[in-house]
Amino acid sequence: MIVKKAIIPKNELPPIDADSGSYVVRYRIISEDKNRTSQWSPTFVTDVVTVSSVSGAVQQSSSIINVVWGSNLDMPRYDIFVGYNGATPTFHGTAEGHSYQFLKTGTVNVRVIVQIESSSKTINNNLDIYNSGLVSLV
Repeated sequence: MIVKKAIIPKNELPPIDADSGSYVVRYRIISEDKNRTSQWSPTFVTDVVTVSSVSGAVQQSSSIINVVWGSNLDMPRYDIFVGYNGATPTFHGTAEGHSYQFLKTGTVNVRVIVQIESSSKTINNNLDIYNSGLVSLV
């Protein structure tokens, strides 16, 4: 019997659990001929992921709002939250990379929050990497 070791790169892990701030992972083994599979493993929880703020910017070009941010985490996906005219930001979309664009919808100002992708699309201050504050669009 040949024993093989599998390593899952960080960028292929599932989204972070929003409640714990950790990766929650379980696995099962499948034979090479795919005829046999094991039961699911117990659930493993990694250490809490440490997140730090990065610089970024919100810019308007005619009717398009562009958000860009740096990164020190090497994460593949980010959740974007947008709030118009002082409203609490809500989930807008998920970005792959370090920029995100959306249409200006007749608003006076906007607030954008970028956080690392999580399993729950709600704002979690522990996962924030960029918060634009209120940006005027007039």
